[in-house]
Amino acid sequence: MNIGLQTWGSDGDIRPFAALAGALAERGHRVTLAVTSVDGKDYQPLARALGFTLVATPPPDVDAQAIARGILRLRDPLWQTWALFRRALLPGLPAIAELSRALVRENDLIVSHHLMFPLMALAEKAGTRYATVFFCPGAIPSAHLPPMDAPNLGRWGNRLLWKLGALIADPPLRRMANRFRRAEGLPPLNNLFPDGWISPTLNLVAVSPALFPPPPDWEGRHHLTGFFNVPDRADAAQWSLPEALTAFLDSGPPPVYFTFGSMTQFDPQSSIRLMYESARRVNARAIIQADATVIGAPVSENVYWHSGPAPHSAIFPRCSAAVHHGGSGTTQAAVRAGAPSVVVPHGFDQPYWGWLLHKRGLGGKPISRWRAAPEKLAAEINSILGDPGIRARARAAAARLSGEDGPRRAAGLIESALR
Repeated sequence: MNIGLQTWGSDGDIRPFAALAGALAERGHRVTLAVTSVDGKDYQPLARALGFTLVATPPPDVDAQAIARGILRLRDPLWQTWALFRRALLPGLPAIAELSRALVRENDLIVSHHLMFPLMALAEKAGTRYATVFFCPGAIPSAHLPPMDAPNLGRWGNRLLWKLGALIADPPLRRMANRFRRAEGLPPLNNLFPDGWISPTLNLVAVSPALFPPPPDWEGRHHLTGFFNVPDRADAAQWSLPEALTAFLDSGPPPVYFTFGSMTQFDPQSSIRLMYESARRVNARAIIQADATVIGAPVSENVYWHSGPAPHSAIFPRCSAAVHHGGSGTTQAAVRAGAPSVVVPHGFDQPYWGWLLHKRGLGGKPISRWRAAPEKLAAEINSILGDPGIRARARAAAARLSGEDGPRRAAGLIESALR
């Protein structure tokens, strides 16, 4: 079959789709992945390694750093999502929609990131079957769970929280989607949240059931697959551990790994200084994924600075803990590696992942980026380093996840549900 996929965002949104595209190509399908990278990264080497065709729009012509700072200042995940749509998605919408149109025209099946409303609308218009992909189960309604990291108020209270969330989030997002639908001659959606961004047939939730057991009232279209990890062989074709990093890892006890992922670029000096000053106060060696020259950090034998790409699957297993922003990919990479986490959420779904890890006993208490201070962050890191129970639970969780292959499971579900 010809299968088209489309996603938009940064590494955390694009690399998992590349893993799924590779799994579908491995099963003999002709696969095209359309991407819009908000930070302009080139994913062609990954496409070549995994055997699918990649097409890309230019990154939106916007000031990404200024937009991100404004969005992150909102702090509320619902308003952040709305602002992200309006400030970062809308400027690139014409190019995104053209790729969506080509994908629908040229493919038998479609797989869409849940925010790609142009692709879903055009697939509906053409009568093309499509699946959606979610990376955060906390955005799928259930009476048994509250939205995201809200307090659990029981079944009736949770239902009320979901309704309140929809009342706040739905109108601005729905107006945006319906404007596009009307231009395509489609009837407007009565609600976008949640049904308008979930396939009526198949919704792939790229999360391990070991980390998030599905609630009993989820509809049959929702399937937990395990995370969509890029195969090690694909990363190895483009990247290997630098000799200096290997030497650092070999020269002493497992270090603590610090990374804020794509969040670092939005306030580099403050973010890098927070990581460095926290690392100085931790009773362990450290690797910091950042450029030391941004803050003029002195050379230290206990801190290794790594400013280039760093597939987490190659480094996290050799670390004692991971301090990160709580993106879904980084979170699950830490769990798969058996590394306890301290999450410093900046926004979006990151507070949810920090809360989930802490609830499962796999991470310390999340510390909001806006309340994080070196002393506070270092104290939490030292706390988990001194807790043998959290390390044992992290190793047990890694063992449960070791046999999962999310991309292959998702590919099988796509074949069976959308034929």
